[in-house]
Amino acid sequence: MIGYSFKKNENINFLFNHLKTMAKDGIKAPHDDGWGIATFVSDKEVVFHKSMQPVFNEDDLNIESYLGMIHARKASDNLEKTFLQLHPYFIKDTFFSHNGTIYLDKIDNVFGTDSFEYFKALYDFNNFNDLKEKIKEFISKNSYSGINFLMIRNNELYVFCNYTRTEDYFTLWYTENDTGFIVASEKMDNSFIPFENGMLAKIVNGKMENILYI
Repeated sequence: MIGYSFKKNENINFLFNHLKTMAKDGIKAPHDDGWGIATFVSDKEVVFHKSMQPVFNEDDLNIESYLGMIHARKASDNLEKTFLQLHPYFIKDTFFSHNGTIYLDKIDNVFGTDSFEYFKALYDFNNFNDLKEKIKEFISKNSYSGINFLMIRNNELYVFCNYTRTEDYFTLWYTENDTGFIVASEKMDNSFIPFENGMLAKIVNGKMENILYI
């Protein structure tokens, strides 16, 4: 998955091509069980799209955007492969994508996914510290392989990286420059540095504004 926050609209096709590369040839490839995108082209317009086609079979995506997330799915064992399971998800004005598997006793949502249960537990937060506490509470009650997420609300991008195994697979990578901020499941070039395990970041207008650790 890829998340980004830019200072102004940029053509995001280079990010889409990186997602294609990761999905086709990256770690534990292929990620070919569909893909989805939520991308803000203005403060009043969001392009939201999902497809069951493998993302690496798609044409170029020539959209100019300042904020968004793109996700290619590799279905966990024993989970369905339908349109309902594709990320991102949204509740009201909040968008969410998750990488990893959470071992829940009960899944109670129409999508049939652990990811949406995770989202339900987090989305209604009051501030950055409150989000941290909601994550801590969820982690204390559930075991998981990886519990990474991207979340967008109120033009702010939130990124969390946390895993219990397979560091090379679950580590998120990010870069920050004059254009803005990008985070990805695999680095695009040598400017990308790793998120620490347990790191929660808030990104606003293309800049990492705050970091907490869980």
